[in-house]
Amino acid sequence: EADQIPHGLYIAGIDPYDHDQSSTDSLGSTLIINKITNRIVAEYTARPETAKEYYEQVRRLLLYYNARALCENDEMSFIEYMKAMGDSQYLERQPAWLKEIVATSQVRREFGIHRSSERIIEHLHGCLKTYLNQKILVEKDESGSVVREITGVHQVRDPILLEEIIKFNDNDNFDRI
Repeated sequence: EADQIPHGLYIAGIDPYDHDQSSTDSLGSTLIINKITNRIVAEYTARPETAKEYYEQVRRLLLYYNARALCENDEMSFIEYMKAMGDSQYLERQPAWLKEIVATSQVRREFGIHRSSERIIEHLHGCLKTYLNQKILVEKDESGSVVREITGVHQVRDPILLEEIIKFNDNDNFDRI
């Protein structure tokens, strides 16, 4: 039960969408991570018949995990939905560090993060790269030579997310990333 899950144990990243219909293959994507194990524990990536259906499923995930969510706010409908449902406490406010990355930014939104700046996108992609490359376990032999190394990519159990990471480029749509 969510009220028994410690606040802050789970965090979520959300890439929502605003419109029921799309001329692209864009999906809404939500990943929930356990902050202690640093593992993805839940994912919901879909485009149901209506955006509201997607929002409700994501809202239920956030409530179930008692998760705090950093949401892309280039489209505001999901944030407005959460506010209308009385669940804005699950949304992270716009982080102060955005100002450090883009000092001249005039974007001031109550919740979430915008991806309208190339520097923000580069920062976020750098965070993913750091997550994937971090050394989780390094085993050495008696002489100190590395015999086995496990990196963060081993924490990603979702084959579709791994496929998106492998195929990632700046021109195509990779909703999970």
